[in-house]
Amino acid sequence: YQFDIVRKSLYQNILCAIPTGMGKTFIASTVMLNFFNWTPEGKIIFTAPTRPLVAQQIKACLGITGIPHDETAILLDKSRKNREQIWDEKRVFFTTPQVVENDLKRGVLNPKSIVCLVIDEAHRATGSYAYTNIVKFVSRFNTSYRILALTATPGANLEVVQDVVNNLEICRIEARTEESMDIVRYMKKRHQKKIQVDLSTEIEDIIEKLGIAIAPILQQAIELGIYEDCKPYQINAFKAMQQSQKIVANPSIPEGIKWRNFFILQLLNHVGQMLKRIKIYGIRTFYTYFSDKHREFTVKY
Repeated sequence: YQFDIVRKSLYQNILCAIPTGMGKTFIASTVMLNFFNWTPEGKIIFTAPTRPLVAQQIKACLGITGIPHDETAILLDKSRKNREQIWDEKRVFFTTPQVVENDLKRGVLNPKSIVCLVIDEAHRATGSYAYTNIVKFVSRFNTSYRILALTATPGANLEVVQDVVNNLEICRIEARTEESMDIVRYMKKRHQKKIQVDLSTEIEDIIEKLGIAIAPILQQAIELGIYEDCKPYQINAFKAMQQSQKIVANPSIPEGIKWRNFFILQLLNHVGQMLKRIKIYGIRTFYTYFSDKHREFTVKY
């Protein structure tokens, strides 16, 4: 199945959706190696949404296919020091989409030099996320580069998947599940048992207090039509982030209203993150995030 997906990825823009642990990185590194050998001057870029993911993929890609380390660069921040020189001298890059977007806009990275763009966690390519902006920008100047998008979870419904397909100019979806004929023989048999764990009294109390604190902001967001009607404990960080990105990208909204709505959604996003942490990981993880945010908004530098 890996050989089949790699072969197709060399000729078409592919959305590769296979289960975690089934070798998406191997597929990506093999495609990257082929473009590395075929295009002596071309730039090959592997993007992942966070620094830890970038670091993880570097180790996997370079260890699998033997792409030369001296031809590789790691770009994990937007610092302008020697950027143009790095893009000019190296051929394979591991970075975040925000860095690529920033350097394209500043003219430091030539979009015509890109021959292969690998996009990890491709399901994030909705709205005005950096992945979407990169593909739009590069495609204005370059009609002969290959896109390989990787994900274990392509989307919650067909509309979301179609949005990703459109935004990344995908030609074909290569999807596999643990029951797929060409994958099932490689899967280890597992016995799953689902258990229900109720939230503790302490956690329920914290969630209730969070709800009381955020309720006026949530009500304001609902009345403004920028967030769906829901209970405070149902606030979803990802939905709030998506809404804020749409608002920022909308040129028809007056600046004052735009940034008021943006900051309201940022607050909902932070509360959503807190709710996620306390429900899944417990009080300690929640408190660490809460303390960091409190310090960020109250300490003057």
